[in-house]
Amino acid sequence: MSTAKEHLRHVLVGSGGVVRDSIALDRSKVLIWQAVYRAAVVTVLIVMVIALGAPHDALALGAGSLFVALAGEFQRIGRRWRLMLWTLLWITVGTYLGGIVSDNLVLRIVVSAVVALICGFVVAAGPGAGIAGLLTLVLFTVFGGIPSNPVSDLHTALLVALGGLVQFVAIVVPVLVRRPGAVFDGGEQPVALLTRLRSHLSANDLMMRHGFRLAVAISIATMVASAGSRPNQYWIPMTVAWMTRPDAGGTVTRVVGRIIGTVGGVLVALVLIDVLGMRPNGYLLALIAGAGALLALIFIWAEYPLAVVGVTLFVIALLTLLGESADQSAGLRVVDTLIAGLITVVCSFLWRPSAIAAKT
Repeated sequence: MSTAKEHLRHVLVGSGGVVRDSIALDRSKVLIWQAVYRAAVVTVLIVMVIALGAPHDALALGAGSLFVALAGEFQRIGRRWRLMLWTLLWITVGTYLGGIVSDNLVLRIVVSAVVALICGFVVAAGPGAGIAGLLTLVLFTVFGGIPSNPVSDLHTALLVALGGLVQFVAIVVPVLVRRPGAVFDGGEQPVALLTRLRSHLSANDLMMRHGFRLAVAISIATMVASAGSRPNQYWIPMTVAWMTRPDAGGTVTRVVGRIIGTVGGVLVALVLIDVLGMRPNGYLLALIAGAGALLALIFIWAEYPLAVVGVTLFVIALLTLLGESADQSAGLRVVDTLIAGLITVVCSFLWRPSAIAAKT
């Protein structure tokens, strides 16, 4: 195991300057037209439920559509549509589980630890499984932390599934029409999921340790978030889920990027929703959420803080539809992000990788 001093240095510095690494732009992974198309799908879905008089459905429907759009990016379409469907299945399950445990704190803490352990460990199966696990954990923490959700748990999960399915169809069908052969060409088939995971079932394995650290961090975050009847009980555990990485250097880069992006997203939301005096109606909130989704989709793989600005804007706009006040919760979101960052960094010291594993 690496010494505490070595680990602290890796946490603080990583592979280079933390702030520099956090804001570095990878131009090859900036997505423009794909992001415009997928964000338009998200926005249209939100506008539709508002027009139907069901604004409370917008969060689940929009999140399902946005998250499925993130699955399998940079994979050939024959492989990607499979990853999208797996992601759709698991985010739906995660949403439902979060909803049914939201009213029982003890049960929520226990189940959150189990879900985080599984979602953290599946990173060992590859990036596709890792993204599915991350998005599942994020939606579990979000809907587990909304104790007064006016929509039933099953209805919420089905909305996530519907939003994701619409996005799936919007991405796959045009390719099926133009190049049907490409849709059925999955390329070389990967090794079976269980086989990939079985080789990592060791106490010294990086991914196994990551899963246990994430379980501890999410449990602590859930307990802290529930203290004092905080209005946004999902924010701290959700942020921990976004921040935590298997390697310490990657974790701190995410922490810095998340803090920068959250502050930026909150400021943009305040400007759009309050400072300009636009007490927005539902349709304007839909456009703000769509703009946030667009920013997230453009930069999610290329510039993490800018993507976080988009995700923050997306979430705040949709929660405003649920009746939250953006200006009243803005400062608390920043504080909660700092708390989540502290929890993430502290928990990175638990069950640290061995010195050999840390260098590989």
